[in-house]
Amino acid sequence: MLVYRIVKHRERTSDLSATGSYIQGGRWNSAGMYALYTAENRSLALLETLVHFDPEEMPPSLFVITIEVHQDAPVHLLNERDLPYDWRTADNLALQELGDDLLKRQDIMVIKVPSAVMPLEFYYILNPSFLEYHRHVRVVQIDQLTIDERLN
Repeated sequence: MLVYRIVKHRERTSDLSATGSYIQGGRWNSAGMYALYTAENRSLALLETLVHFDPEEMPPSLFVITIEVHQDAPVHLLNERDLPYDWRTADNLALQELGDDLLKRQDIMVIKVPSAVMPLEFYYILNPSFLEYHRHVRVVQIDQLTIDERLN
């Protein structure tokens, strides 16, 4: 399976450690839990990235990382019906608790969740704490993406 991630700096294109989410937390993990956020396609990765930028902070270019996840990697699917009614609300602690519980499990390397921005599309949260994580993931392509000025 191929998944996509967008980063601001070239030096982060080989970093699959999820250190940023460990430090700051995210929609699906609290601070202190590793979670690497990826998307099922490039456009969703961009859209999910854009919602975190103020227009005046938009960098002129970003980097799209294509990550291959081995077909044997254990995936856990969360459907919208499995989530709290207000799951799309920002800073929803129930989602962090749910994500933390799944990230602690040793039998899950990938959590497939609906995107809060585009609920009919999916985000894939990779679990770097999974025992054989680095054997199951690898960066296969890096592309620089110049941001269309109409998105600013």
